[in-house]
Amino acid sequence: MKKSHAASSFLPIIIVFSISCSSDDGSNPDGDDGNGSSELVAASITVYDANSWVSASEELDLVDGATINLYNDEDSYNSGAIDYTATTDASGTGTVMIPEPQDLDGDGFSDVNRAEFIITISKDGKTNFTSGYAIAGVFFCQSELDDYNNAIQDGEYQPGAEVGHIRHTDLNGDGVINAADLTDIAYITLSVDSEDNDDPSVNDPTLISCSNKPTEKNVGYIGN
Repeated sequence: MKKSHAASSFLPIIIVFSISCSSDDGSNPDGDDGNGSSELVAASITVYDANSWVSASEELDLVDGATINLYNDEDSYNSGAIDYTATTDASGTGTVMIPEPQDLDGDGFSDVNRAEFIITISKDGKTNFTSGYAIAGVFFCQSELDDYNNAIQDGEYQPGAEVGHIRHTDLNGDGVINAADLTDIAYITLSVDSEDNDDPSVNDPTLISCSNKPTEKNVGYIGN
């Protein structure tokens, strides 16, 4: 489900989380997420600074001290009622306890309740949006940029983009970045990642994996 609204100053990005199972640690006093589930899991998100790419290293800096906020729905987001929050540590990782997703179709993967949340990430004026677009990452190498451009018949995937530039989120999935992708709200998709439940469908969908690209499934970016 994708929803878009007019751009604003504090904005979220669609990302995929990797989570590991854990019992209720008391962060939810009732041991219930409101949907009948009593199990909570630890969701860890690694945050990178999308403005830190330089040709000399071709890598991004991890962000220590970034605030990650999750919202169950638009009502929570619009009212400012944060449902889950975390602050990243020196490794750029923040962890929250969230309801455990369920495997209801029996394929071994937690999919039907890959719970959708709204996410905001921020630190020192940087957020997970730039110029009204959700930050999807960075064009880490020429092959990646070429693959995006070659996937469309005419023009460029993201006009003017070069290696090292911030990559915007194609919100409507039409294969090109334009004004239709401007938004002030976006949803994340939650996926389980464990040794006995590794769903390959949650891997980054880009056509090429640059050698310097973050390999975590649970990555967020901030920039300006």
